[in-house]
Amino acid sequence: MTGALLAKLVKNNSLSLAELENELAVLRDAASVVGEVEAPRKLCALVIGHKKTSPGAANAAAGISEFEFNDDLAQRIERQVSRLVVQRI
Repeated sequence: MTGALLAKLVKNNSLSLAELENELAVLRDAASVVGEVEAPRKLCALVIGHKKTSPGAANAAAGISEFEFNDDLAQRIERQVSRLVVQRI
């Protein structure tokens, strides 16, 4: 999926191949530890689907919106997966 996204960015001229190669070189250099490269950490994206300014439907009985429910759930999941890089969207 990441490769397809990068290919699309290069194809749409949003990112040049030279810029991509440069950024990859910077990442490789940063990951180098005394001649060894650390294993990449896995990425986990938690899609909340709403935001504070557009909270989605609300449950009047529970007094909570879709955003509040999803955000709380995403934060609890994030605390449980310490070996992953988590991004809440």
